[in-house]
Amino acid sequence: MFDALIASLTARAVAIGATLRPDAGHARAAVTEGWIHVPAGGLDGLTGTRP
Repeated sequence: MFDALIASLTARAVAIGATLRPDAGHARAAVTEGWIHVPAGGLDGLTGTRP
């Protein structure tokens, strides 16, 4: 169940644009290999809306 919690929090971060995006050097690889979204802030930042 812990993995489901982490996945849902990460999905929320992606939905509001609060994850680290690939930089220019990694953008091409991210398109073909995929990108793991890592939240850029804490839990309190997941209550906001899209910028």
